[in-house]
Amino acid sequence: MKKVNDIQSFHRAQRRLLLVIILVLLFISCRALAQQCQQDSDIDPATHTALVNSSQLYLQMAARGDVATLKQNAIASLAGNFGAIQQAVTGNQANLTGPATVQHVYLLDASTETGTIANAQFFCGVFGAYGNTANSASFQIPNLPAGKYALVMQSVTSSTGPFSFSLVLQNVAGQWKIAGLYVHASMAGGHDSQWFLARARDFKQKDQLLASWLYYYMAWNLEAPVNFMSTLVLDRISSEMQGVHPPDLPGTNPVTLTSPQGTYTLTEIFPLVDNGKLDLIVKYSVPDLSDNVKLYHSNLDVMQALLAKHPELRDAFDQIVARAVAPDGSDFGTAMDMKDVKSPGMQ
Repeated sequence: MKKVNDIQSFHRAQRRLLLVIILVLLFISCRALAQQCQQDSDIDPATHTALVNSSQLYLQMAARGDVATLKQNAIASLAGNFGAIQQAVTGNQANLTGPATVQHVYLLDASTETGTIANAQFFCGVFGAYGNTANSASFQIPNLPAGKYALVMQSVTSSTGPFSFSLVLQNVAGQWKIAGLYVHASMAGGHDSQWFLARARDFKQKDQLLASWLYYYMAWNLEAPVNFMSTLVLDRISSEMQGVHPPDLPGTNPVTLTSPQGTYTLTEIFPLVDNGKLDLIVKYSVPDLSDNVKLYHSNLDVMQALLAKHPELRDAFDQIVARAVAPDGSDFGTAMDMKDVKSPGMQ
């Protein structure tokens, strides 16, 4: 009798579990319907054409440096704080002049939501058991006001190299207005993401984890037109990248760098492309910026100590930039070509 009761209890538990799963799936489905995504040919032709035409027009404005008209065509919240967009446009005019091709169009629909979505997620295309497939993409946008959006990515072949020009557009009273604008280099120092990926793997084989992680970062960054997207290629780079995370890389917590001259609290280390050169940026904390002479020598000491600890970085980067950062965020920086940074103790 007890065995029968146990079997009945097991079946009741199974039914309850099945009901919970169904409810969870229904909830997920409702959320997915609330934040929908269509891509490229799945978008109705009239909407697709309107998005392409609007994006091409905005690219032409950016290539002319017509910031005023771009601002007039921005959503109100962006137009009121247009400084970053203006800087991106004026600083990239030469990079936006040349043949352009629309790479992808995504329709991101959160119009059935209300208020601000704390973590809007859009899944575009067909996903497999392990996430993204070759033809899918996902986007995660925090604090997104409810509405109908689109993301249009264009590639530009300019005299300075290949760049991506991406626009987040919001439908406002039937007009696609600018809600975000991103200009992104697709190559660094004449090399694309696959080159950096191969070099990252080489550094990994040599157990040079900091150089490997920084090159994985470059590979991911060059591959991603915007930093809030995920694709199969980007996911694979991220997975490899996490496997080489060095213990002495500042992140959530700072790390300590010591030299004969002092001890420094490093807060950030990251690569940056500047005027065609690949720079290594190192930031560290200081109490104030009152003594520039002292800060200059501290910057040199940080450079020397970091390169003494990781000599492979000399060949991996063109320049190193040390920035002493005060509590209010202001900083004092020093840049040097790698070949000019002497070893510790040398004058």
